[in-house]
Amino acid sequence: VLGGGSPLPGDAVLGNRRAGAFSFVRGGPSPSPPSRQYRKRGGHDDDDEELRVQSTLLEYGHKAYTQAPSSSEKSISKQRSGIGAKLEAQMGGGAGGDAAQSEEERRAAEEKRFQMLMQGMESSEETGDVSGKRLRGLVSMDGQADEIRKLDEELDSTMALSQEGGALSGKQYEEEVHNRQVESLTRQIESHMEILKSFVEPHKELRAQLQELQDKVDQKAGVNHKIETELEKFQAMVTDENKDDIAQLRALLILNESLKKQEEQFREDCKVQLTEMKARIEQLQNMAPSEEEQGRRALIQETHEKDSEKTVRYRQALAKKKRDIALVERKMDEIPSRSELQQYQSQFMELYEQVAVKLIETRKYYQMYNTLDDTLTFLSKEISILNSIHDNWKTAMKGKSMKEKFLEQLGGIVGSVDNFMKKTEDKLEEHRDNYRAVSSQYNKLVERERAFIKATKEFQEECTKNRQLQERLGQ
Repeated sequence: VLGGGSPLPGDAVLGNRRAGAFSFVRGGPSPSPPSRQYRKRGGHDDDDEELRVQSTLLEYGHKAYTQAPSSSEKSISKQRSGIGAKLEAQMGGGAGGDAAQSEEERRAAEEKRFQMLMQGMESSEETGDVSGKRLRGLVSMDGQADEIRKLDEELDSTMALSQEGGALSGKQYEEEVHNRQVESLTRQIESHMEILKSFVEPHKELRAQLQELQDKVDQKAGVNHKIETELEKFQAMVTDENKDDIAQLRALLILNESLKKQEEQFREDCKVQLTEMKARIEQLQNMAPSEEEQGRRALIQETHEKDSEKTVRYRQALAKKKRDIALVERKMDEIPSRSELQQYQSQFMELYEQVAVKLIETRKYYQMYNTLDDTLTFLSKEISILNSIHDNWKTAMKGKSMKEKFLEQLGGIVGSVDNFMKKTEDKLEEHRDNYRAVSSQYNKLVERERAFIKATKEFQEECTKNRQLQERLGQ
């Protein structure tokens, strides 16, 4: 006993269990590994851990009988989860029921439970070790690898606890079991907290939807209250004088509501009919046509193709006719009428006169320019000759030979001037002859113009007389 205290009631039970366990271990048949005799159909799908352990022991030919619980075990069993309570219910009742049953009844109930478990098993013909491939298939089956790892850790901790049980007292052992149960419950609480966290967001969304619906309900309630207030005011306004008018107004309101309902019903009927029509159209489209229908469709298609070809030909012929008509109209528009010809003639005459006036003016300017240019040239030459004479005068007066040479140069200059004057007079005479010939030709053209104008005037008069005569003949 730890610390020299008094022994606990659970110490005796723990000692009995330890002695039975040691005797079972020592009296074992052999240290060889156990062989699997049965296999559960569909794998282990029970939620109860103890029930899975008992099923596994039955698969290897061992039956795990339970002993009657002591008072200390009853206090510990109060801290079990809902899964433990379910297991106790499946085993035949709670702590009170176990206390009331005798040892034989409890054994009979356990045998019955073993038989029920054996019904869900089948014999296994496998002997020896399990292959690694099959072991990997069993571990990966249904995603139970994490669960098997947890069970392995719990088994290691249980074996360690069993090994330490020989050195611990009953109280220490119960404390260790209690700590393990607290750890298990803590892990369960953590898993439930994770599940709770997964429900937080949906809970917020649902709460927001609920708040939105509540706001709508409050809004509708406010509108309803406002309508009730308006109805009360309306009822207060009812008197004997306007009673008939109000009755007529109520009848009109009822009629309006009935018309709205009829409109809604009509819309619904239209939607239903539209759906039926669409379904009918789809059914007709998907329906296989008969031979008669196919022949009729082929005839219609052939007739349509022929009419389309005729239409194309007619349209091409019509387009060609339109092009020809447009070409003829364009040619007709290009031919000027009598009035247009007269306008063109008058405009051409005006333009010709303007060009003639401009030409005469331009020629005058050119003649003036040429005359002034010739005058400038002659004056420049005269000035040059005078300057030369002036420059050579003093030099020529120095000697007789120089005077004679100077006189010869002057004679040459006078001769050249006389020759130039003669050429100029000949050119002037030539221009005068040209002028006389052009003047004579101009006078002839003027006479022809006058004759043309006279003939044109006489032609117009004759045309007018002809038109008048034709009008008289037409009348």
